[in-house]
Amino acid sequence: MPEGVNYSLNTDEYVLPELRASFASDEFRTALDIIAHDYDLEGERKKMLVDIVRSAYVGQIADDEIPDQIMGKLEMTVGQSLEIYADMYADVLDDLEEQLEDQHTLYMNEHPEEFLPPRPEKRDPHEALADEVVAKSGVSLDDGRMSKRFYDIVLSYIKDVRDDAEMKRMFTKPLKTGGLGLEEDKTATIVLFAKEAKNKVEEKKAQIKDEQEEYERLLQVAKERKHERAEKAGRSDSAEGGPKYSKDDARRIFAGSTEEREALKGYVTKYAASGGPEELGDIVLGLVGEAEGEKVADPLAVTAGLSMMANSGKLGEALADKKFREAVLSRFPEDAAHQARQKIMADPQNEASMSVFLQGFYHWIAGVSEEESARLGLRVVKALQKSGQAQYAQLVAFDMDNGIFVWAK
Repeated sequence: MPEGVNYSLNTDEYVLPELRASFASDEFRTALDIIAHDYDLEGERKKMLVDIVRSAYVGQIADDEIPDQIMGKLEMTVGQSLEIYADMYADVLDDLEEQLEDQHTLYMNEHPEEFLPPRPEKRDPHEALADEVVAKSGVSLDDGRMSKRFYDIVLSYIKDVRDDAEMKRMFTKPLKTGGLGLEEDKTATIVLFAKEAKNKVEEKKAQIKDEQEEYERLLQVAKERKHERAEKAGRSDSAEGGPKYSKDDARRIFAGSTEEREALKGYVTKYAASGGPEELGDIVLGLVGEAEGEKVADPLAVTAGLSMMANSGKLGEALADKKFREAVLSRFPEDAAHQARQKIMADPQNEASMSVFLQGFYHWIAGVSEEESARLGLRVVKALQKSGQAQYAQLVAFDMDNGIFVWAK
């Protein structure tokens, strides 16, 4: 057996007895040994295979997610991954199908934070409805400028800037004179879709609000469960008043999931191929958009772009650049933009300026919570330190009582 392969479930959390016994059984061990041999999985790769199956046995993943895990972590083909899963299923999983499903439910109930849906985008209801109309229309415009013209026409109608006749005229008007040159029958269909959308503005507004509230409810449940688990594990304050969380916890929380790290790596590779330090500012501005209320940017794309700017020494300079600064602040609410502008213009290089800039960027442009913005923002802070700007070292701290990263400035 290679060093590190562990055929037992060493966990303080409850695991169904049948699963615990199965994982430690000779039958399970033999089945995994044969599979590892047949697919040349030795050493660390065999350990990874066992760890993937362990995650199913404790309920961290559903058993039918095993092939995806094998494909991603062991870099195997879809066919190989499914073959391995079929072999495991025939040898050990078939008799435990019901228990594996129950265990997954148990784990999900105890760890809801791992199964939170994506945070809903901060959407303007008019823009969301315009997107739907464009998608339903089936109109395909290869020219990006024409696509935007199409979207703008629909949006202006839904916002009551144009009436029915004006919208129809813009659709049928020739391209050369500012229209889209669509045929009458196609125009009639789109006008019908747009009218339906216009009547649903309040309904869409309520839907977006409900989605946000439901996400916040699930997030609160997740925080409560996390706190309950910490107490059960004896991680509440000790008699000596020690912290609940350790430095190892901080490193684990900061690192994020494997998927997050891979996504970040992908963005860095993409941006690095787009040019040098001078182009990074344009890349980041491309994430910002042009107006308050636009769709939020991917927080990981933001983190990669800002970190690369920090690494190159260009982030501090960018705050002092009026064009860059104002493009970012245009996405802040007016009061927040004014306060940030005053701090940055007073001294673009001090801690308060960088802190208000990063916090606002993550909150208003990436749309993440304060806790998550601090965790992701720490990557930018570390990049600033690495580039020799030690004055920013204390912008983010780890709250060892609550197990979260916080903005310290």
